[in-house]
Amino acid sequence: MVRSMMSHVDLPNSFWGHALLPAAYTLNRVPSKKVEKTPYEIWSGKKPHMSYMKIWGCEVYVKRQISTKLEPKSDKCLFVGYPKETRGYYFYNPSEGKVFVARTGVFLEKDFISKGISGRKVELEEIQESQSIDTPMEELEKETQVVVEEQPAQVEQDQRRSSRIRHIPERYGYLITDQERRWALCLQEGEASYILGIRIYRDRSQKLLGLSQSTYIDKVLRRFNMHDSKKGFIPMQHGLCLSKTQSPSTKEERDRMNKIPYASAIGSIMYAMLCTRPDVSYALSEMSRYQYDPGDAHWVAVKNILKYLRRTKDSFLIYGGQEELAVIGYTDASFQTDKDDFRSQSGYVFCLNGGAVSWKSSKQDTVADSTIEAEYIVVSSAAKEAVWIKKFISELDIVPSSVDPIGLHCDNNGAIAQAKKPRSHQRSKHILRRYHLIREIIDRGDVKICRVPTLDNIADPLTKPLAQQKLDGHTRSMGIRGMPDWL
Repeated sequence: MVRSMMSHVDLPNSFWGHALLPAAYTLNRVPSKKVEKTPYEIWSGKKPHMSYMKIWGCEVYVKRQISTKLEPKSDKCLFVGYPKETRGYYFYNPSEGKVFVARTGVFLEKDFISKGISGRKVELEEIQESQSIDTPMEELEKETQVVVEEQPAQVEQDQRRSSRIRHIPERYGYLITDQERRWALCLQEGEASYILGIRIYRDRSQKLLGLSQSTYIDKVLRRFNMHDSKKGFIPMQHGLCLSKTQSPSTKEERDRMNKIPYASAIGSIMYAMLCTRPDVSYALSEMSRYQYDPGDAHWVAVKNILKYLRRTKDSFLIYGGQEELAVIGYTDASFQTDKDDFRSQSGYVFCLNGGAVSWKSSKQDTVADSTIEAEYIVVSSAAKEAVWIKKFISELDIVPSSVDPIGLHCDNNGAIAQAKKPRSHQRSKHILRRYHLIREIIDRGDVKICRVPTLDNIADPLTKPLAQQKLDGHTRSMGIRGMPDWL
């Protein structure tokens, strides 16, 4: 809001503070979708008086306190705020370069509004009557002529709502600044196909969208001389047990390992994991623990991840098709998998429209003394992520099921019982209170806990190494698939 206010006025950036206070002053007197009353009315119990409010940045003629007979009776200033200490307005005098307070002035608000409005009456009416339609981005490639005109005085718009336009205007546009003009020209380049190392593919006939990082992964493989290596079938060997005891024990071994780009390889793989590859989350979480003092066994395990990425570099994270447009979460935990501090591994994944949208695999902060406690901890962490996802998609207003509780699937009956209604105080009284937040989230209706069979829990690869057949089945459920036929 402050940026928009500053863009309409020819004032230096140092006036952003003068714009911030009136912006907050205005928002405190505006109702929201969920609350009919304004914040000012809720706080004071009185309805705000709107007649006192003026358009920030408009020109004002302020009467001089002292003037001679031949001098002007008033100065042309700009309105820049509301003082807290006294009733009146803040005005800025450009000729003198000072900000002062005055009780009143002649505000030229109509002239200020007419400067920033463009278009013709017939065009605005067409916009107001038009329905919201989805138009492919290819329409942006058509040449459009931008016409900026002055709006006729008889044209009026409903100030309480704005028309929603999801198609591209054919012969005019609203351009306020050069930056917006450059943005409009950038849109004419067409649909996004490549961004931050991620290739974007679409099949509109089947309503599918695919994300791939094959180019980025190929660069990573070449950087670490793994582009001609054998292709791995799993990111981490099933049953592999690593620990800090496998770190270098002699100075010669440590000097040799210091020349190996272990941390660099971890960071390179991590970017792929965060964007499109949840299938390597557990292996990367395991290998990241030994960056400070890695040994040969740890480096071999990192190279196994790169070998697996070489075989699956052309995989896609696919969304769409006939999948339900609803968020579904899965959680899992492995009990005391870390042999150094005996902590458990947490893993969760949320899917929307057939593909993973949020996932995490990490070692738990505390030592769990039972599988129920380990599962309960990860369910609590996943519930907080579910609350954020629910708020995010609710603001987007494109997912019809955003008002419903997000289903969080767990394969441990004890953890589900503890989350819904604690039964055994002896088993849970020592658990940190922050993990009991899940109970309030369930009571609020943001999340509902569901039972899922262990074999169908797609969060299983995020907590332990699996055999290839089982891993491939779960990764496919996350939306990770080979190169589609429609490419």
